[in-house]
Amino acid sequence: MDVPPCMVPILSCLLAGVMGFGLLLQRSPKPASQDLTAKERCENWFLAYGVFWISCFAVIVGFGVYEHMAQWSYLIVCGGLAAPLLLQPVVCPWLTKEENLALQERYCTKANLWIAIYSFLGNYWGTHYFYCVLKAKYTLPFLPAHQLNGVPICMYLATHFYFSALVALCGLGSFWAWDISCLGQGAAQRAWNLQVTCYTTTSESP
Repeated sequence: MDVPPCMVPILSCLLAGVMGFGLLLQRSPKPASQDLTAKERCENWFLAYGVFWISCFAVIVGFGVYEHMAQWSYLIVCGGLAAPLLLQPVVCPWLTKEENLALQERYCTKANLWIAIYSFLGNYWGTHYFYCVLKAKYTLPFLPAHQLNGVPICMYLATHFYFSALVALCGLGSFWAWDISCLGQGAAQRAWNLQVTCYTTTSESP
């Protein structure tokens, strides 16, 4: 069986489980006004920037720009799109209202560091699951040059902004799951959502 048809029933069952649990739950009351935490402000920034980089990729793919891109073009595009996220804690900490905190104490700094480490480990070691099990491979024309352990160098940078959006979306999903409770089913919902998050994260890594 090909990989895409095999993945469809798996992801469909996971989605059905999330929706099924959701029908059993009711949202707990929330305070009338509540300030956003540093984590929530950072996730909102990641999501807002996600709209930008996804739009850039839509233009690149939609207009066939990628057909004229070489290794340095990919590196400039991916590096340029990753740079705002990496530089934001230093240059624009006011975006997450952390300008009064030391650099190492800012949530956006910690989030970027964690995502950078996770992105590197996922690309350097994690992608061999796709090579060995799913028989997937990169088909960029400049390979095998300009790669690190079989992964194009530009993908290490692209994974950073991809994972930043993914982390923000997972954070919103976890917040939703944590915020609902009914008849003791909230814990089951959170456990299921965590399982879905882990599966989809590892299944969709570059």
